[in-house]
Order: sequence, then structure tokens, then C-alpha cells
Amino acid sequence: MLAERKAALAQREAAKMAADQEGKDFSTNGETWIVEGRVVDAENKPVPDADVRVSCGVGSLHVTGEGKTDADGRYRVTFGPGIMMAKQDRVGALQAALVYVGKDGYAEKNLCEAGNLQMAWALTKLQLTGSGPRGPTMTFLPGKSLAVDFVLVPAAQIQGTLIDKSGKPVANRKIIITGDRLGPGGSIYDSASTDAQGRFTFKDVSTVHAWSFSIDDKSGYPDRTPPDRFATPGEHHVTLEAEGNVLKRIDFKTSKVP
Repeated sequence: MLAERKAALAQREAAKMAADQEGKDFSTNGETWIVEGRVVDAENKPVPDADVRVSCGVGSLHVTGEGKTDADGRYRVTFGPGIMMAKQDRVGALQAALVYVGKDGYAEKNLCEAGNLQMAWALTKLQLTGSGPRGPTMTFLPGKSLAVDFVLVPAAQIQGTLIDKSGKPVANRKIIITGDRLGPGGSIYDSASTDAQGRFTFKDVSTVHAWSFSIDDKSGYPDRTPPDRFATPGEHHVTLEAEGNVLKRIDFKTSKVP
């Protein structure tokens, strides 16, 4: 019954939104929003061929721009809104604009926190004074680029096995890796499913931050393992034991990069 009531409420809200938008002008003048910057490693050397993407929206985010760094680690990406607004509603309407960078074998040093920004068509006078958690210097506006720089550092790779109390592998179980600090817009760091032998893999895990594992979908993941910091790049081997929705780490080994 609860699910039915939620579905009915969602349908009513969707119908109300459609009615509110009927007859409004959603046309555009080809506006583009621009982010540019440089990606370097811990020694300030350029990182070429890194992937850059921008996700925008309110609530649900959508990738609206993608690009790569050049030989000097520089990039320039144009993007658009994740949700369209009618012309008469655009002034002061804000939505998230989150910039991420990634490359195989690397993780961003600060979990892409520098890319935790927002976008708008135009700001109100009050917003221009800096009112709100992010001011004009953190807001993308059409045709005006913002500079966002990142630092990529070598990452860890976690090879794990999930077993039950009797030592048998647990297949087809979702494993979540999370932490007390996550990147913009994230509720977890990553997830993976175990194979027939209970094995799972997490790639490009930050060596700077501490991580926990969970197989429970409860808010905040209260039954997650104590935090581990995989502080060296390379392959880390973890064995997790599941009892219901509670995990316990029973083995931990590290293979350092030569």
C-alpha cells in the first residue's frame, strides 16, 4: 500500500509540473557553459588523456559535457543544463554543475571537490552579492568560463573475496565501498558484484582517504567495516566475511607497485 501511495503521489506531482509548464517558452539561443583548467600529478607534471565530464541537474544529475586533457594536461569542455527551465523562470534558477576528472590507474587527490560548482542562466541581484552557500565565483554562467584544476595521484586496486561464516564464497552479492568523505554528488565511492567464486574488484581507489565496505543498503551504511586506508598504490587483497548484512574483514594483504 505504501508503494502504491508513493506512486500515486509521484504521478500527481508529475501531472502538476506538466500543467505548470504548459504554454511556457523553453527555447534557447544556443547558450553554452564552459569549464577549463589543467590536470597535473603530484609532482605538478601534466597528465594527458584524462577524462573530464560535467554532470548537471537538480536532484538527478545528467552528463551534459565531456572532454579530455591535451599533452600539457589542459582541457576545455562546453556543457549545458541538466534540466531545462522556461525563459521566464531562468533568472536565479540554480542547478548543480559537478566537474569530474579520471584516468585509469589514478584517483583525484581531493575527490574532485574543486569541481563542486553550480550553474545558472542569470543571477539575481541578491545572488550577485554572494548570498547562499556558493557565490558568483562558483557559478557557471553562459559564455563565461570558470577555471577548475585537478591533481591526479596513483591509485590502489582492491581484489576481494566475500565468504560466509563457513568459508564458502558468496556469489552475486553487491559490495559497496564508501567513506566519511565522498566526492561531490556521491553517496558511495563505488560498487561491485561478486562473481561465482565470491570475488570482486574495485579499481582506481584513492590512497589518500579511508574506506569501508558494506553489503547493507541502510542509510549511512551503519554495518560497514571499520575504515581502512589503502595508502600505497598497487594491488590490495581483502577477504570479507558476511553474516546477514554485517561484514567483517578477516584478511588484509598488500602488493606494492614495483
